[in-house]
Order: sequence, then structure tokens, then C-alpha cells
Amino acid sequence: MLIVFPLRAAKVVGADIFHAAALLWVAGAGHFLAGNVDLDAVGWLVLGSVPGVLIASQFTLRMPERTLRVGLAAVLLLSGIKLLDFPHSDVALVAAAAVVVAAFAAWGPVARTARRPRPETVA
Repeated sequence: MLIVFPLRAAKVVGADIFHAAALLWVAGAGHFLAGNVDLDAVGWLVLGSVPGVLIASQFTLRMPERTLRVGLAAVLLLSGIKLLDFPHSDVALVAAAAVVVAAFAAWGPVARTARRPRPETVA
């Protein structure tokens, strides 16, 4: 979507979240009517996904465009690696997750200090 449509990455992420939510409701309703829904699994998914979406949506608004694009590309790459099920792909995913956590840990204080207004010096 980033290549085909001239949208900002934050808009694409928001559109993806909206489409995923719509698909979730339609598929969930179909499975519920068919009677093959594991309500315990649904509860845990909702419990984890709602805060995850709310927190991630706030991050996407504050992240620079280039960083968000690189993050989206990394998620797609890692998803492809997991789908192809290469040998030791789990190790690569854990290593990538560690790198992402370390990057966010380093980015947080830098972003906070960059947003602080600097005190003006009195001449």
C-alpha cells in the first residue's frame, strides 16, 4: 500500500488496523454462528490486542516516517521468514524482537528530550 498509494505510513497503519478489525468482526460472527469459537482464546486475544492497538497507534503518530516504514518492512520480512519456516527461524525472530525492544528503549529517552522545550537564556 505504501508503494501503490501516496499515503503516509501512519495512515496506512491506521487503514490496516481498520481492515483487520472489520475482517475480525465478520469472520468472528461467522464462526460464532457456526458454533466453533473458543471463547477462552477470544478473551485472551481481545485482552492483548486492544491495549496493543491503542499503544501502537500512539507510537505511529509520534514516530518519524522513515522509522515507521523500516519497521513495517521488518515486520513483513519477519512474517515471511516465519511463514516459510526456515531452520532456526524462531531464533531469528527472538533476536529481531530483542533488537526492536532495544531500539525502542534507546529511542524513548531521545524522543522525550527532543520534545522538551529548551530554556531560553537571559542575555
